[in-house]
Amino acid sequence: MKRIIFIFLVINLYSKVFGQTLYVSPGLQIGVNSDFKFFFSGQFTLGIFNPHATPLNPGITIGLKKIKRDILWVTYKYCDFQIHNMGNIIQPGFGLGLIQGKDQPIALRFKFWAGWWILGTYEYINFKNNSKNHIGIFGVLPWVTSIGETIPPLSL
Repeated sequence: MKRIIFIFLVINLYSKVFGQTLYVSPGLQIGVNSDFKFFFSGQFTLGIFNPHATPLNPGITIGLKKIKRDILWVTYKYCDFQIHNMGNIIQPGFGLGLIQGKDQPIALRFKFWAGWWILGTYEYINFKNNSKNHIGIFGVLPWVTSIGETIPPLSL
């Protein structure tokens, strides 16, 4: 938790020093892996947004993922660094991070997505003995904020 607070403070300081605004984006996902086992996840992303400087918007994501394994649901925690391209009509993005379940080794993961509020996703998770490919649908609710300032609505 201390790392998350530290990351939040660094991003907030960066946003104030370089005139960026912050965005937060909670999300929920449901999908299936290549073994046809269902999964769902919830995540929270904190990032930097400046539509006038660059269409690429970096963010840090933390989340929980539950994957059906035989008859049990296994819970994993993950943390990603993400880049989202808001300058493209299909709004693609890419995330790279780590995921770990209780009493399991840390695994590398990456994720691609595209869409507006409802995103199609593909994830590759380098699990040692489990399915590595995951496809799903993600619902997100991005919210651009700046402490003490009013942000005009985005126009496309």
